[in-house]
Amino acid sequence: MASYGYWFQNMVIEVAMSTLFRLIAREVLPPLFIAVFGLCLLMVLGQMLPLLEPLFRARATLMDLVRLVPITLPALASFAIPMAVLIGVLTGYMKLSRDGEMIALFSVGVSPLRLIMPVLALSLLMWALVSFLTVWAAPRSKAAVRRYVAELTQRTLARGLPDRIFFSPARGLTLYIEDADSSGKRFSRIYVNDARKGGANLQILARKGSMLLDSSGEGVIFDLEDGFMTQADRHLSATDTLFFSEYVLKVRLGEVSVRTSRGQMATGELLRRARSGRLSPKKRARLLSEFHKRIAMPFATIILGLMGVPLGIFFGTTGLAGGISIGISSFLGYYICLAFFANLGESGAMPPSIALWMPNVIVGGVTAYLLFLLFKKGPVRWG
Repeated sequence: MASYGYWFQNMVIEVAMSTLFRLIAREVLPPLFIAVFGLCLLMVLGQMLPLLEPLFRARATLMDLVRLVPITLPALASFAIPMAVLIGVLTGYMKLSRDGEMIALFSVGVSPLRLIMPVLALSLLMWALVSFLTVWAAPRSKAAVRRYVAELTQRTLARGLPDRIFFSPARGLTLYIEDADSSGKRFSRIYVNDARKGGANLQILARKGSMLLDSSGEGVIFDLEDGFMTQADRHLSATDTLFFSEYVLKVRLGEVSVRTSRGQMATGELLRRARSGRLSPKKRARLLSEFHKRIAMPFATIILGLMGVPLGIFFGTTGLAGGISIGISSFLGYYICLAFFANLGESGAMPPSIALWMPNVIVGGVTAYLLFLLFKKGPVRWG
């Protein structure tokens, strides 16, 4: 075993210092970096779209938009990097195969293992980066985005409520105002849907009202006049209606970030909560699914990176567009598989410790079969 480990170490050093390594790196790294940049840019823009309305309402500046990019990037990069590694490796090896260099390398005795070693080294490096993102950075990124939305909400409330727009100043609370004065703090014809308690749904209609900040500045008070409220339970089997001349609704400005979702929990806290004996089986399954997802998903970087080697060699004649299509299709196949087994794990139909690792097993099996074909047949053109 020691001699095998010494041989493997020597091969890694030899490949890393060889011309072959530099050749493969020159073909793989540029499309990989372009794919990382492009995918992260698209994902950041997609993340910004739901925030455009709160940003405009809060009169956000250019610096507010710039500040949003780094706090959203870690969570998005954990998805973008595995796909970028696959696209980079795939397009790089497709170019080598299309130019006939793969045939030349095999003809002079270069083994498939030596062709795989540079990609394995790159994939391991990217695996370490994605593991850091999913385990440590991404939860903090999601929590930072939530605090950012809470800050925008506070700024909007300080400027007054907008009229004729559904507005949610807190989780489970929705307001709609027909008319508001110039300050936005006195209004008429108000609709309120209050589902913050979870067990009941309270709907309020009032003819007029006003809003003011409490003395601490950490909350807002809505003083509603001349209206009625209807309260229904979760199953809508019982309702109560109450008419009022004045009703005071208090909202903490920090309520947006009081309840931390599982995606925002630190990984250690997530595991401690999952092992707590006070949780229901369904909640425990959801927490364990999130934990195993954070650990298992980075391995897709290694699996998909290695998959790109035989795919790039076999389909070298399909061109750049074909390579990108194959790469995106392969990643979507993995992601659909991940979503399917994640649902099984969260519902309790399958233990999360098995369900969240099944996509790696399935896609890893496909990768192993493609590598077997590469070792057996060499650079056969399948295009």
